[in-house]
Amino acid sequence: NAKLEFPCNFDILKNSVGVLSHSEYSKELFIKNYSLPEYNNWHVVSFIKNFPKIKEKESIRNKLNYSNKDFLICSFGFLGETKQNHLLLEAFISSKLYKLDNCKLVYVGENHGGEYGQKILNTITKHNLEDKVLITGWTESETFSDYLAIADVSVQLRTQSRGETSAAVFDCMSNGIATIINANGSFAEIDTDCVYMLEDNFAVNDLQFAIEKLYDDEKYRKQLGENAKKLIQTKHNPEICAKQYFDAIETAYKNSFDINRLISTIASIENLPQNDKELMKIAEV
Repeated sequence: NAKLEFPCNFDILKNSVGVLSHSEYSKELFIKNYSLPEYNNWHVVSFIKNFPKIKEKESIRNKLNYSNKDFLICSFGFLGETKQNHLLLEAFISSKLYKLDNCKLVYVGENHGGEYGQKILNTITKHNLEDKVLITGWTESETFSDYLAIADVSVQLRTQSRGETSAAVFDCMSNGIATIINANGSFAEIDTDCVYMLEDNFAVNDLQFAIEKLYDDEKYRKQLGENAKKLIQTKHNPEICAKQYFDAIETAYKNSFDINRLISTIASIENLPQNDKELMKIAEV
């Protein structure tokens, strides 16, 4: 796949005054793909996440046709091969939760429009899971946030990361959901006290064990959720992130300003600037 093997943003990054990313992994990809030992004007800043409004869970469950006894395992976002949604479905089918009437698996997002999405639908039909596994399709933001409010466990998996940051993971964490992820790309940088971290290339039975563990151990499940909320409040709240952005932008401009080059350019001008065009030429140095 060309877009995975061949990055195409070198000119953009090379000509930037500075680069801000949400993970060290993005910087590592840049250095690896472009064979550069160091890039001084790259700044890692925290992902900004507002704390969600508190919702009344019982009323939301009633609205979405779930009971308070239902145990909801949710995966948020568009379905696709890089999200490894099929492995979650396999783990669910292999687990004891598959046989429990109160356990539901909900993909909160649009199904993949091609062969990958059809295979998931075929697996659901093959195992007669229409009443236990739901793909909601694209949802309005209110419905999306409703599921975030009532999910017991979230599973957000990745493979073949290109350096992106998952907003869905931080959505889950800010809502205090016990979240299972794998150590792929930037996911590996999240505090393991705040998520259930699988290995990057995990086995299906590892994921099966994880969802069973979080179903059985309510205390551990709630502790993960509380730790996640605290992390969002302390590391990802807008005030802290805004200061990081400010400092990074100021540093980038400071590092990019070559005073000697500016002096040389001005000294080389035989006559004083006569118009805005000539002034702009100097300002662009």
